[in-house]
Amino acid sequence: MAGRITLINVVLTALPLFYFSFFRAPSVVINRLSAIQRQFLWGGNREGKKIAWICWSQCCASTNMGGLGIKDIKILNNALLIKWKWMMFHQPDHLWNRILVSKYKGWRGLDQGPQKHYFSPSWADLRAINQHQSMTVASNQICWKVGRGDQILFWEDSWVDEGIPLKDQFPKLYRISSQRKHKVSDVGSFSENGWDWNLSWRRYLFDNEMEIASKFIDQI
Repeated sequence: MAGRITLINVVLTALPLFYFSFFRAPSVVINRLSAIQRQFLWGGNREGKKIAWICWSQCCASTNMGGLGIKDIKILNNALLIKWKWMMFHQPDHLWNRILVSKYKGWRGLDQGPQKHYFSPSWADLRAINQHQSMTVASNQICWKVGRGDQILFWEDSWVDEGIPLKDQFPKLYRISSQRKHKVSDVGSFSENGWDWNLSWRRYLFDNEMEIASKFIDQI
């Protein structure tokens, strides 16, 4: 049994890794590959039907959870595709990333806007997986590290302590801001005394907006 589990992970699961890294596998392909894995696990070959002593989801659970540690092919496929978003974060200067940024807005394009007819099949698959409800849990575990501030939108990204975009915390100020699409690095600069904010508004603030502006300054 241990040998079969090893062969499943290092052979049956590893063979399609290259394709899983670029394409979203159809359900019929995933179901067929999973069937081959199950038949080999319980019978040692692909011929005939054998008794399955444990449900497949439990077999795919980690050994710490009482499972056999076999990789779920569908989850593996999704994880390999989601990895492209991670690489978009960390490889901004690579040619492939700059092409995606110019054509689809890069990693931001995975989260924004409806489906477009000119999207390539690969990009459409990445968007579908990234916007799936199962990704909500993963997205909630990601927090921004401001760094140089050249990758984070000042108003629209969740970079402040509460994890809520400033445009949602201060909608009145957002409506009159002339820096809506600016990044954090564009809304301030370093001086001899440290970091100074250079905020710009489309009009002067009214008296009833001064208290909101004070909270806003404290927040940032």
